[in-house]
Amino acid sequence: MTSDSVEIKKGLRDVYLDGTLLSFIDGRAGELYYYGYNIHDIAENASFEEVAYLMLNGKLPTYSELTRFEENFKKNNRFLPENIVSVIESISNSHPMDVLRTTISAMSESDNNLLDNSKESVLEKSFRLIAAVPTIVATHSRIRENKKPVLPNSELSHAANFLYMLTDVIPPKEDSDLIDKDLVLHCEHGLKHQPFLQDLQLALTQISMHVSLLRLQH
Repeated sequence: MTSDSVEIKKGLRDVYLDGTLLSFIDGRAGELYYYGYNIHDIAENASFEEVAYLMLNGKLPTYSELTRFEENFKKNNRFLPENIVSVIESISNSHPMDVLRTTISAMSESDNNLLDNSKESVLEKSFRLIAAVPTIVATHSRIRENKKPVLPNSELSHAANFLYMLTDVIPPKEDSDLIDKDLVLHCEHGLKHQPFLQDLQLALTQISMHVSLLRLQH
């Protein structure tokens, strides 16, 4: 076989890498679907918590499933241990993405199933990180502005709690709704280069999910 007989797909252009049921995008038609649900219907009728459940479980939650999901978000996974807050304080002058990556790495130290990449374990890790990331971002924002971090409010939704931790003020419903819809729309990421590299790292090296996230830059 010579180089002339091999078609080189530079940059993996026109190469099918994987398949997914998670989302479907038709850019020309302006259509986006999450697990078969049109994004317009999702954005109008579903909260971020419902969409997060959909993304993690492949189906929209029942009322009881959503209630348990929201309660776990609010009460068990939003709070950061003191050692994690100390990490944020020690690098408070760094770029927010650097702080986020470093903090996620530090959080892996308390994961008793760090190298377990089974479906159940990855789902649990994903759930905890989704709940904790807004607290990390808000805590860093407050600290670098020489303000005291605001603890999570277990009575608020995911979006409203994020705004509350940033401002120390319960946000108007209109503001939290806007953030909620923004989070819903950003659930779809496609197969850009960094998630692709993350998938390769997990598949080929069996590293922890926390470590695979450290290369993310956005």
